[in-house]
Amino acid sequence: MNMKSKNNKRCFVLPIAVIFLATMAFAGPAQTQDERDKGATQAAMTWFNSLMGGEAAVTTALCAVPFSFDGKKEIMTLPELEVLYEQIIKEKGKRDLKPVFVKIESSSPEKVVVILTIEGDDQKIAVSVKPAEVFRIIGFRD
Repeated sequence: MNMKSKNNKRCFVLPIAVIFLATMAFAGPAQTQDERDKGATQAAMTWFNSLMGGEAAVTTALCAVPFSFDGKKEIMTLPELEVLYEQIIKEKGKRDLKPVFVKIESSSPEKVVVILTIEGDDQKIAVSVKPAEVFRIIGFRD
């Protein structure tokens, strides 16, 4: 292969490589509403199960701050949130409660609100989830 033919191939391959790399860097995976809602539902269920299982550290690890507690209090740090979960678990203990009905109340790219209806007493908990590559719980109210 002569030098001229190598340069021609390089001139052709280089723009394609640049376009490919630019697409990877700037065109992140766009979530459809269905994907976002499924991810938020899974995150809400995992969070609820860890809280009912008495796992304060795991429950906290599933969250992000600022965190809205019961629509009345905003928690600004994860250590403060873990203390809150420890208090809830101490008061109520581990419980074998399961959501029997799950519904999306609202869904946007910034926040999905998942309603969990709890087995046996028709109590509802609204769990706010922040969609991203890793979904995080950012609040709840009952």
